[in-house]
Amino acid sequence: MGKPAKAVLVLLLLAVTVAARNASMPVPAVVLLGGGELVQVEVDIRDGHGGVYVSTDPLVGVQTQDSARTAFKVAGDMSGLNLGSYDVLVRLKDYGNTKSVDGPSGGAAMTLLMLSILENKTIRGDMTVTGTISADKNIGEVGEVGKKTKAAADAGLRVMLIPKSYDTFDKMVLSILGSRWNIVIIEVDNMTDVASLAFSPESTILSSNVMEVKPKAKANLTAAEINCTDCHIDEFKALAEEMIQGNRALSAEIRESNRSEFSYFLNAIDSDIGQADDAERLNYVYSGANSAFLTSVDLNFLKNSDVTLTTLQARMLDVEGCINSTSRATMTKENFEWVAGGDERLAWSRKKMDDVEGQNYSDDEETSLFIFKEVLTAETWCNISHEMFRIADKIGGTPVDESRLKALASSRIAEGNDKVKSFVGLELGDAGWRFEVAKNEFGNGSFAAAIFDSDYLLSTIHTINSTNDAEGYAGSEFNASKSWDGMWAALYGNHAMYLYEMSKQGSGSMGSSVLLSAYAKNLNGDTVSMKGLFEGIEPVEPNNGGITVTEQPQYEEELALLLVVCLISAIFLNIVQFFRTAE
Repeated sequence: MGKPAKAVLVLLLLAVTVAARNASMPVPAVVLLGGGELVQVEVDIRDGHGGVYVSTDPLVGVQTQDSARTAFKVAGDMSGLNLGSYDVLVRLKDYGNTKSVDGPSGGAAMTLLMLSILENKTIRGDMTVTGTISADKNIGEVGEVGKKTKAAADAGLRVMLIPKSYDTFDKMVLSILGSRWNIVIIEVDNMTDVASLAFSPESTILSSNVMEVKPKAKANLTAAEINCTDCHIDEFKALAEEMIQGNRALSAEIRESNRSEFSYFLNAIDSDIGQADDAERLNYVYSGANSAFLTSVDLNFLKNSDVTLTTLQARMLDVEGCINSTSRATMTKENFEWVAGGDERLAWSRKKMDDVEGQNYSDDEETSLFIFKEVLTAETWCNISHEMFRIADKIGGTPVDESRLKALASSRIAEGNDKVKSFVGLELGDAGWRFEVAKNEFGNGSFAAAIFDSDYLLSTIHTINSTNDAEGYAGSEFNASKSWDGMWAALYGNHAMYLYEMSKQGSGSMGSSVLLSAYAKNLNGDTVSMKGLFEGIEPVEPNNGGITVTEQPQYEEELALLLVVCLISAIFLNIVQFFRTAE
């Protein structure tokens, strides 16, 4: 028999095999009515003309149907077969209380089932997968991964394939949940990864890779200068260094507790601690402090990762106690920025706890862990506020009447309200959240803090409205040295420079550097205004984010005179027309 004849025979045999086969597996689904559950997905491939059909029970949405079409194409590409000779039928069967299903998260599972038929391979019976599928075989992110993993574990499955995540905290949560639920969680990039794992013998032991986090590359930066006289930058630097050293001690404590499952995370966190230390050493003071703050939250999360509902509620009470036990420093001309910073962080802590208490987390382990992080964030803000008040007390100075700032704070909030109206329906994120805090601060009489938090919203909206070329703007903005009139303006301006330099090395955010640069300018202008108000001097110019505004000439009197002339002319013409008509 010649080679062409053999090839034809092989294709015919394969066609018969494909036509006779079907495959099925339980798959975590996005449920329209109710929580996440498993849906039994069945796939049949038979002789046809390249059609994709979805028979649904439960009801299936458009996104799931579109995923089935993409899955068929990818499976055909991977198998090397001409799908024009086959039809595929996908059935989604009720696997519990599910009433309706939609979303693209079943794309990877449908692709795997189709590929198993086309290549005549068996899928491991102890696993499932969630993830979108794209035409280039990549597995995309999906929501509610924790809930879907829990559904798989409850059904007795031992392996869960999920899309790769680059968020360290998400990895921490999934690592903890996988250990609690006794299920191996494996991140995958593409369908080649999925197929390699899914078609392995069930006797092959698979290991989780979700905890694998690579430390950040060391930044190559030069030392920065902060030009700000009598701004108490050294005190802030000492506070940041104290936080960094506290993180080193906490990391060592966790390592000594033999939590080997966290070794990847701790290696990455130690890298972050080193980066924060480098930032401080190179005089990027706020950058190091901000990194230390985030690291502190992550470390405390790992240390208390066995949190239960009872311990979570107890920690919430501890944070409330921290908030209520605050001893606010007396505001003076010399320390008012420190007091305002403490007021901000205390208000952030209080708002965060209000947000937490408004959520339902009693029966959801994944949500409880994310809530726990929010509680730790609030706790860390509260602790820092106490430190800021302590430093403010140490600075001391001439007491001031903060009520002199009320009108300025009121004008900033009014300006913010007007700006927000033009952004109805647009998510303003942290800026919107901080503006809500600003209103609370104003109500509590913390007028300096209200001004600072309002400025963040105004800076964000200004950046959205006016910055089309972030890279070009940043290049011109950060190539000139600056002098500052206030501590927070100097710190945020310095941090903006840090983010800009990091963005040039593939890390950091160019957009964030532009936003913080505008914020620093707003802070600087308002700090000058506040200093003047404490001296009884009213601010001369409105805050505009450091942007030069050309005042348009006013012509009210000329316009009024023109209007009068037009009115007289109209009356005269009407009289003339009347007499002509009478004639």
